[in-house]
Amino acid sequence: MVTRYKIHENEMGNRGSKSLLINSVKEQRVYGSYRNFLFPKQINQFRLRCTLTACESKCQVKIPSKFNLNKTSILDPWFVTGLTDSEGYFLLKKHRSSFQCQFGITLHSTDKQLVSDIYKFFNCGTLNLNKKRNVCIFQTSSINDLVNKIIPHFEMYPLQTQKKADFLLFKEAVLLKLNKHLNVEDFIKLKASMNRGLSLKLKDTYPNIIPTIRPTIFLNKNWAPMWIAGFVSGDGGFYISIVKNKYLKFRFVICQNIRDKELIEYFKIYFKCGTLYQNKKDNCIYYTVTNKDELRNIIAPFFSTWKVKGIKYNNFVKWLHILELYKGKQLKNEDLLKIKEIINSMNSYYLINLKEKQMNIDDLN
Repeated sequence: MVTRYKIHENEMGNRGSKSLLINSVKEQRVYGSYRNFLFPKQINQFRLRCTLTACESKCQVKIPSKFNLNKTSILDPWFVTGLTDSEGYFLLKKHRSSFQCQFGITLHSTDKQLVSDIYKFFNCGTLNLNKKRNVCIFQTSSINDLVNKIIPHFEMYPLQTQKKADFLLFKEAVLLKLNKHLNVEDFIKLKASMNRGLSLKLKDTYPNIIPTIRPTIFLNKNWAPMWIAGFVSGDGGFYISIVKNKYLKFRFVICQNIRDKELIEYFKIYFKCGTLYQNKKDNCIYYTVTNKDELRNIIAPFFSTWKVKGIKYNNFVKWLHILELYKGKQLKNEDLLKIKEIINSMNSYYLINLKEKQMNIDDLN
């Protein structure tokens, strides 16, 4: 027997399916369609199965319906770690008397499908699309998720940047909270040694706190290629600029905070090409390759095998296509117009203007 009628979703608990349509909530109850196999003694009893279509704009949802979650995750574990090294975070939050441990990955909204893939990979947490900041966020603060899914992943596939120190302190806080041993002092000590440290407000509130000793992270030179693919999907880029309106200049760039100087320096050893540049203005270090032969023979084959994902993959395909066609000759007007159109579609959410770029390109050559 099927009974169908309109109902307010908040009367049905947390069983709402999302809908893009702004209309009333519909529910379909199907009696006799779900047997209770969990309890053999009640094997003849039937349970009620409900199908509820809710108005997304009026309910709290974990997964916005614009995300495509039809397929299972196909991400390599090392890729996930690499992307976390570049775009992930481990945070300790204090709100009044409560403590919160949060892990997340934030990408530009153009990469919402990649964030959706991260969600499917961990099979926990929430997805949020922040239209004001134009970013897409995967995050979880559930201690159960952190203990059973997030922490085990990064223990099996360790972070390679200095972010690993944040993870180790974060893990300590999670385990203390799990065992209900996390007090205010311990929390503040751990937080003071993570990321950018304490806010001015917390420093004023806890002036005598001595930060926990931050773990020393040594460079691991045994990199998995998919870790590099994940890392470059976040902090790398493939760029083309037009010089004097006649010639093309190709670049492959990886940028990181100066605290990971040793790691960025090792990229030059790993690929056996490229140059390094430290920008004192933004406190970052850059690894860049501009030589066309090195780009064609080393960089392009590597990322053709170990693929970046998201918007970076689209940029790489366009970058590689032009790199293979361009022979260094002066461009004709019609060719220049076509290439300009392709360049304008690359890295569209943070277009790099050669004249306005913070680092001096000439110093990179």
